Amino acid sequence: MAEAGAVAERLIADFPEDPDARELSARLALYRGRTEQAVAAFEKCLELNPDYVHARRGLGLIAAKKGDYQAAIAHFREALRRSPDASDCRLELARLLIDQGESGEAVALLEPTTAAGPNGAEAWVLLGMARLQRREYELAKKCYAAAVELEPGNAKAQLGLATALARLGEHEAARKQQSAVEVYRSQEQQERRVRRGAYNDLTAMSADVAEMHTNTGRVFAAHGEVAIAEQLWRRAAALDPRSLNCRQALAFHYLQQRKYLDAIEVLRQLAALDPGKSMYAIEISRLYAAADRLDAAEKVLTECCQTLPDDAAVHIALVEFHLQSGQNPQAALTHARKAHELSPTAANCLNLGAAYERNNDLPNAVVMVEQALQKEPDNARYRELLAQLKQKMQGVDKQ
Repeated sequence: MAEAGAVAERLIADFPEDPDARELSARLALYRGRTEQAVAAFEKCLELNPDYVHARRGLGLIAAKKGDYQAAIAHFREALRRSPDASDCRLELARLLIDQGESGEAVALLEPTTAAGPNGAEAWVLLGMARLQRREYELAKKCYAAAVELEPGNAKAQLGLATALARLGEHEAARKQQSAVEVYRSQEQQERRVRRGAYNDLTAMSADVAEMHTNTGRVFAAHGEVAIAEQLWRRAAALDPRSLNCRQALAFHYLQQRKYLDAIEVLRQLAALDPGKSMYAIEISRLYAAADRLDAAEKVLTECCQTLPDDAAVHIALVEFHLQSGQNPQAALTHARKAHELSPTAANCLNLGAAYERNNDLPNAVVMVEQALQKEPDNARYRELLAQLKQKMQGVDKQ
């Protein structure tokens, strides 16, 4: 942690007027248990930028931990006044209001968040708690059910649903739900025992220092000190072999610097650490293609497609690769059909039309561009392509 402290001190020395630098020093102080030092750093952030929401959140969390709930509520309210989209502050404020029995205000805070779409199980659980507090049991049941649907292993959601069912008099359903809660609790306890057995103080500290280096690197990069940022991100990667954040920062840095082989190396690490994501393979393939290594580019996408056969993005990337290389028009058609089947968007209709055209099937090419135009009737480019295809068909018919 001394290493992280030295880096934070340098950051503040180099950029004393940057609130991000002060915020990082505040987080480091909290990690070390130096609460008053953290408060001073957060307050300095607000002197530099009164709208700096991270500092208001930090002060709110510290006040809540001290038991000064009214001060905490005031910090979170001010954070939301200045930054209404700060969802983490919204949830923290709602939680404090529920604890203080102010469930009406909590509902008003949470309803827009959950109504806007699936914003995570936590928001639904909190709204369920507020509804229970207001004895709105049917509404509470719906909230907890939504949370369970989003996150089946969420014990708070499961228990809340059981409670709501019991309050509604649905005792058989409540009993079954309670049984499910006990199963999840047993699984959680087992997982907790496994985690405790695998826990290592040095590993945990290394991960924390790595995250500190990653965030510090972002501040240096924002000030144009990209060489220092790269050193910090590489150090973070060495400290924490499983960190995604530092590797994502490194990959973006190498892409900006056009160090494509370095970028490929980091992207491969990310693909191994974050399986099930096609974006890494697609970017690696693009970089290989830019380096005129077409065999490597195709291999990366083909292997990804075998692993993720129902990922439309991989099929789209293969369509574009085969259309651009011109080496295998039949493969382009196969993948275009699959991409269209998985996601029949206007763009995928157009890709399938292009693949049909490359395979000299002009009638089907016309059909697909017409479908794209039906989905986006105001798209002038689609109209132009359709006219060109029809003109091409007439020329073929005359031969």
